Amino acid sequence: LIDKVLAAPEVQAAIADTARRDGSSIGEAWKKAHAFAWELAADYSHPVVRSASFLLQPIWNRIYRGILVHHLDAFKAVAPGNEVIYVPSHRSHMDYLLLSYLLYSEGVVPPHIVAGINLNMPVIGTLLRKGGAFFIRRSIRGSALYSAVLSEYVAQLVAGGYSIEYF
Repeated sequence: LIDKVLAAPEVQAAIADTARRDGSSIGEAWKKAHAFAWELAADYSHPVVRSASFLLQPIWNRIYRGILVHHLDAFKAVAPGNEVIYVPSHRSHMDYLLLSYLLYSEGVVPPHIVAGINLNMPVIGTLLRKGGAFFIRRSIRGSALYSAVLSEYVAQLVAGGYSIEYF
C-alpha cells in the first residue's frame, strides 16, 4: 500500500514540488514522503484483533448489560463489496473499541480507524495500529507533501474496499 501511495501521480508531483521548494533532491523529498506514509499506515493483524476481542469481552460484559443494534442483518447484507464509512459520536475512546468489537463478533471486518497522532504511544500505538488504526497529525497546514500522502493513503484504502471510521 505504501508503494502505491508513493507511486501515485499526486504524491510524485508533491515530492517534486517539495524538492523544488526546499532546494533538496528528489531522493530527500521522497524519503520525507516515505516517512510520512509509514507514520500514517495501519498494520492490521487478525491475530491481534482476535486476541483483543477475547480481552475486551469481559470488560464489555462488566460495563454493559447488553448492546442492542438495529438493522444489523440488513447492514451485513449490503456491506460486502461496499466501502463503509463509520462516523460514531466519539463520546469516549470506548466508541471505536466497542464498534470494532461488535463488528468483529458479528463476522464483519472492523474498519480502519483514523486516530490522532497523539495516540501513537509506545505499546498502545502498536496495538491500535495492529487493530486497524492509522495515525494522522492534528494539523496538516503548511505541508503539501504530508497532505498529498494522507489523501492518497485514504484514497487507496477506499479503492481497496476497506471501511473507514473517523470522528
